[in-house]
Amino acid sequence: MNIGALITALLLAGVLSAILAVYAWLKRKSLEAPSLAWLLFSVSVWCFAAAVELQLTSEAEQKVFNVIRYIGIVSVPVWLLYFALEYSQSLYKVKSWMTWPVWIIPILSIVILATNRYHHLFYARSVEGLVESFLAYRSLHGVWWWVHTIYSYFLTIVAIVVFVRMLLHSSKHQRGTIWLILVSSTIPLLANILYASGFTPFTNIDITPLTFAFSGILFFWGLYSKNFFTVKPIALNTLFNNLPDGIIVTDVKEVVVDINHSAIEILGLKDSNPLMRSIHDVLPYKVNLTNAKALNKMHLVKHNERYVESVHSVINNEYGQSVGYLVVLKDVTAKRLSEAKLRAATDRLELASQAAGLDAWENNLITGSRVGGNRVYLELGYTDDEVPKDMDGIYRMIHPDDLPNVLKSLEEHFEGITPVYSKDFRIRDKKGSYQWVATFARVVERDEQGKPLRFIGITQNINHRKQVEAKILRQNEELIKVNAEKDKFFSIIAHDLKGPFQGFIGLTELMSGGIDEIDKDELESIVKSINITAKNLYELLDNLLNWAIVKRGHKKFDPQRLHLASLLGDVRAIVDHMVEQKGVSLINTISSELFVLADKESLRTVFRNLISNAIKFTPNGGTLTLGAEPNSKGFVVISVIDTGIGMPDHIKNNLFSISTKVSRLGTNNEPSTGLGLILCKELIEKHGGDIWVESQEGKGTTIYFTIPLAS
Repeated sequence: MNIGALITALLLAGVLSAILAVYAWLKRKSLEAPSLAWLLFSVSVWCFAAAVELQLTSEAEQKVFNVIRYIGIVSVPVWLLYFALEYSQSLYKVKSWMTWPVWIIPILSIVILATNRYHHLFYARSVEGLVESFLAYRSLHGVWWWVHTIYSYFLTIVAIVVFVRMLLHSSKHQRGTIWLILVSSTIPLLANILYASGFTPFTNIDITPLTFAFSGILFFWGLYSKNFFTVKPIALNTLFNNLPDGIIVTDVKEVVVDINHSAIEILGLKDSNPLMRSIHDVLPYKVNLTNAKALNKMHLVKHNERYVESVHSVINNEYGQSVGYLVVLKDVTAKRLSEAKLRAATDRLELASQAAGLDAWENNLITGSRVGGNRVYLELGYTDDEVPKDMDGIYRMIHPDDLPNVLKSLEEHFEGITPVYSKDFRIRDKKGSYQWVATFARVVERDEQGKPLRFIGITQNINHRKQVEAKILRQNEELIKVNAEKDKFFSIIAHDLKGPFQGFIGLTELMSGGIDEIDKDELESIVKSINITAKNLYELLDNLLNWAIVKRGHKKFDPQRLHLASLLGDVRAIVDHMVEQKGVSLINTISSELFVLADKESLRTVFRNLISNAIKFTPNGGTLTLGAEPNSKGFVVISVIDTGIGMPDHIKNNLFSISTKVSRLGTNNEPSTGLGLILCKELIEKHGGDIWVESQEGKGTTIYFTIPLAS
């Protein structure tokens, strides 16, 4: 071939390819294949660089344009593959990061070619000019030239395979264009293989860029002739083959002439070819396409565990004549299963609501009407007719103490201050008692000014829960009390019991260390101290044991008719030594005609402790008065009055509390633990009575308690 003619052909091919590349780029949005513009642009670069290179005589200039030529050469196979993937709608299946590695070898090829003089990997040795014999030229190819060439062939073959797959799955109206593109892709590959193998009719002339330019023109013409620049090239494919709904097209004889992939999938026809078969052999149900009453109506059928909705319609031409039928199939299996699951979930929710006692309701805040919410009121004993039908009726049933807080919380929610309304309150039941309910609700609709329109919520009877909470609270309080009693018990053991023993031990050590040296008066004093200490210890131990027995519930309780004066006489015999030691006057005003119903040992313990305490806190020469009077409630009110030192308010208020230590020394430094009064309270309450105190500091104390009167 004449070099001048080749240069002219290359320049014309480059110009035409550049023009088509610009046009394709401007139409890239409608084409949805911008790679076609880049493919044509790369071919244009290849052609222009090859034409210029053939005209140059300087080796340095030839090498520069040889690099430029190879920029086009290495880019063409890549853009061809991109175009194939875009045109076949396969590119979206490839992750974006996977499209970049295809450029690694082309970029390395350009770099290696540009730096060939340092390593000779692309060309084994430099040459003058490009026109050499085939054998000589082939001997100049380096290792990387073969890598680049094989890689380019590989990309081109992959693109051709993509077009072949597209051809096999395309409809008839698409096959002409795809055949044209497929042939146009194959021609450059064959031309380059012939050139590289030496079997080209044009000796030493590489016509590959011309064939690629020719292929680009065929691409363009094929797309343009099908109006693909104004109608997206994948429009028919998207609307037909890739629609989720199945589409079957038949002729007037009801023979299938086209079917999309979704219909094949829905009907399970992957292993058979439904084309040119009767629609009655393809559909798994009976259909009468000529029945006008059945046309354009939805039919639900079940096929291979699938639920399918089908619609049949007539295809008319521009003259209104029937030319075929269209069957649209929609797989609604997921929808049917979702509806079934929704129904099951609704049933479970309803069952759970009933089990949990949840009662849903809705209030229209404009009309004041109410829907639902009957269950809670039925549980309160009301009938359907008695259930309030509006919010005012509910307000009238709410406990008066709870209503202000309920209205305040509602107002805050209606004004948008709180996101939800949540309140526990009491409602009157049919018997007139009040039961606790819990309500959780919110406004779900407002007008343009923000005024609430609809108010929905749930109500639950929580009366049992409130009772349990109250019981737990009482148990916690009792537990705190028990812990305090335990601490008190150990405190007495650790301190109040230990102290007297230390004094007792000290006195006995004094006697054992030199009893012969102690005179009679001193010995008598020591013996009296030992006696007093022993009695105090006995009293303390007796109280501790009685209190422990009472707390454990093991104390024998045997109420009987007792003569009160006689019982007091027994106690006086025990406390007379204390009366004599302090010179206290003990006056008994209790009538000899009074009888009480009480446990003898318990009442004796109460009298002993109260009289002992009164003596401790009464100065020498003071007065102690005992009295008893029956009241109108069937009890005897017994009083122990002293003229002692009295007590301040903080002691008086905690006198019977186990958790607060109020013990103090008597007027003669007698020890006191405070346990005796607590024991008295336990024993008196066991009889159903009460105990209380009246006292004024410096003016004495009066302790009252009640015991049942015996008939």
